[in-house]
Amino acid sequence: MTVLSKLCEEDNGTFLDYLGHRLPCVLVTGSDRGIGLGLVKRFLELPSPPKWVFATTLDLEGKETKEVKELACNHPNLVLLQLDVTKPESIQAALKEVEKCVGESGLTLLINNAGIGLFNDLETENAKDMMTVYSINTIGPLLMSQAFLPLLKKAAWRSPCQELSSSQAAIINISSSAGSMEVMLLWDKWEVIGYRCSKAALNMLTKCQSLEYPPYGILSVCIHPGWVRTNYKDDNGTFVDWLGGQVPCVLVTGSDRGIGLGLVKRFLELPSPPKWVFATTLDLEGEDNQPLTDIGIILFSSDVTKLESVQEVVKEVQKCVGESGLTLLINNAGVHVGSDLDRENAKDMMKAYSVNTIGPLQMSQACLPLLKLAARRNPCQGLSACKAAIINISSILSSIELLDRWETFKKVAYRCSKTALNMLTKCQSLDYSAHGILCVAIHPGQVNTTGTKMEGNISLEESTKGIMTVLSMLSEEDNGTFVD
Repeated sequence: MTVLSKLCEEDNGTFLDYLGHRLPCVLVTGSDRGIGLGLVKRFLELPSPPKWVFATTLDLEGKETKEVKELACNHPNLVLLQLDVTKPESIQAALKEVEKCVGESGLTLLINNAGIGLFNDLETENAKDMMTVYSINTIGPLLMSQAFLPLLKKAAWRSPCQELSSSQAAIINISSSAGSMEVMLLWDKWEVIGYRCSKAALNMLTKCQSLEYPPYGILSVCIHPGWVRTNYKDDNGTFVDWLGGQVPCVLVTGSDRGIGLGLVKRFLELPSPPKWVFATTLDLEGEDNQPLTDIGIILFSSDVTKLESVQEVVKEVQKCVGESGLTLLINNAGVHVGSDLDRENAKDMMKAYSVNTIGPLQMSQACLPLLKLAARRNPCQGLSACKAAIINISSILSSIELLDRWETFKKVAYRCSKTALNMLTKCQSLDYSAHGILCVAIHPGQVNTTGTKMEGNISLEESTKGIMTVLSMLSEEDNGTFVD
């Protein structure tokens, strides 16, 4: 509450800790318990409480709603609403009820607090749970913000304030220190991969909102509701640049064109090429596969979003490599879907997350035994791409700090999925280094490919040459980092 009272234009798009005028109308999602319920109580206890406090819960008849229902009986300005943030029809129903109350006054404060955490580590994490958590923790706030944007605009327009503040109009996304790639709080006790990736993506969404909504007078801030100080001091987990011994076995996903195809060619052109180069494509019969057929590598059909497809590829790879294992897994398969904040939708958000984040997770999980074999057989003491490594092809568009090319390439779904991929890489670097496996996210540069509609500023040849240089130079210091 102290932070909310002090928020101003300088805080727009930032990620704040919890220690940091009367609000006409406020809506808090996930208000039947925990932080949501606590915030509702605080608003009602103010000397000048909001005219309207809207509290949402997934199940109005649930046992956990008892306390908030009692509050509603004693506070006529508290309105309870049933809401599932993953369902547009539920959001629209809640919006209509809010509109009936606030009219032309609009909504001053939207607090996206509803969230979920499932306790999976890197070995037990799965696509279903990843999707569930992402749907609630990242897509939910997007859909809520889109739906209530007209009411937030009304509140901002009617406010006498000249600068951005939570007293004028604001979107507050409740995030977590677990979404911070710099801190990686409580990793040893609380890996929660899906939760961490979803909150990292939520931080990116907030940054996007902060760039788009200020012209309407709307502040957008991500708040961590509690913070535990750690002694994290090393550099493990940074972001590395594209201008970076022999690799016995390498697997490159999404190899039928663009960067994937370019990397496959580069490996084959090495003076001492890998013994095995495995390339995957979504459709073995597709026209894009002709270049791969011509160069005579081992080509597999693989859909990285389908676990059975991933496992089938790994079985075939295992037949070839045997006890030698897999030296290098390059998770390159990806999709460039997304729209601006007004048009972004759950379908595209899910598609991008499924391919760009969950795909690399599933490939890494399936290939982990083979990567361990390669690391164990290698005499090198430190981490390197020649020993065993997972290379996740990310993007500079994933950087919350830089937020590169926002005006020309908004694509919220793509940006959030790649930010989540960076978080996944960080998690992998903390868990897999004990097995001798290096984990790095690489930005290949803004490359002229069909994915960028040939609007990049470097050629495919420049990019793949740079990536190969980086791979040869990677060491333990780069583990968990994001290389440009």
